[in-house]
Amino acid sequence: MSATTPSSNMPAARSPGGAYGTSTVLQSSGAPFVEGSVSAAACIVHACKTEAGIDLEAPCTTTNADGDSLFLVSRRKAGDIQDGGGGAGHPEIIGGTGKYVGISGSCTYDSKYLPNNHSITIRKCDWER
Repeated sequence: MSATTPSSNMPAARSPGGAYGTSTVLQSSGAPFVEGSVSAAACIVHACKTEAGIDLEAPCTTTNADGDSLFLVSRRKAGDIQDGGGGAGHPEIIGGTGKYVGISGSCTYDSKYLPNNHSITIRKCDWER
């Protein structure tokens, strides 16, 4: 089974070492990613300043109302973390619990950083079980 699932995270607080917010499925080809479903998202963010900008690596967990969790690792080369900035990256789906057991896949994302420690991230994923 494979599908494409874009999602949006907003708001997400940018604090040293973490990002927290919600993930909403905007479009899907079907279960287990149902359009309109919402999950709480929490990430541990590792940042490294390079000549090209700021590289990020962020293991993340999204957990839905039923307690099912999806595990991802997002990676971004270059970009920034200032208001008005952002960057594109490549999350990898590495597993999950409940209805997400056995899922793997790859994604692309683009983040935009907003004032007051908020951001918007649009993610598009291809996954399989």
